[in-house]
Amino acid sequence: MSPKIRLYDEIPGLVKPELLRFLNPLDCLVPAWCSHVWVAWSANDADNASSVADITAYYDYRWARMNVYASWLDQTEEFKRESLTHELLHLYVAPLADYARDMAQLLIADDAPKFHKATKEQIRERCEGVTQDLTLLIMGGQSVRGLVDAREPTAIPNSPDVSRETPTTKQ
Repeated sequence: MSPKIRLYDEIPGLVKPELLRFLNPLDCLVPAWCSHVWVAWSANDADNASSVADITAYYDYRWARMNVYASWLDQTEEFKRESLTHELLHLYVAPLADYARDMAQLLIADDAPKFHKATKEQIRERCEGVTQDLTLLIMGGQSVRGLVDAREPTAIPNSPDVSRETPTTKQ
């Protein structure tokens, strides 16, 4: 078992090897601030009907807890790997997203509740988007949902075979 990935004893014996098969190679994705990730198992998907796993960071104590739900076992090999990669990569994005949510709560929750609600949702969407972009980068640009972007690659400026204009940034 990986020194950074720790499984709770309560995880059923038949589930542990399957979790470790996917988690051990992902050990390198645990950020430096996080000493270890405890992994818990929930046989009841009613605890979280919208995903197969989630993760919570405990910054003050320098660890995290990942919950994996029973429906994870029913997924394809690729989706199992992608979902656990995605959850671990949340640990890179979460400190900034949590800070933004905390500041929105402190600065606008009382004075502008409608704006606060919209801001929290925008932070959540961007956090998920960045996390998924990082996941796809780690997985070589592939997702169980297909290619990240089927468009032709962007031309490299000043390359001899640039056949179209390259966008410029106005200052």
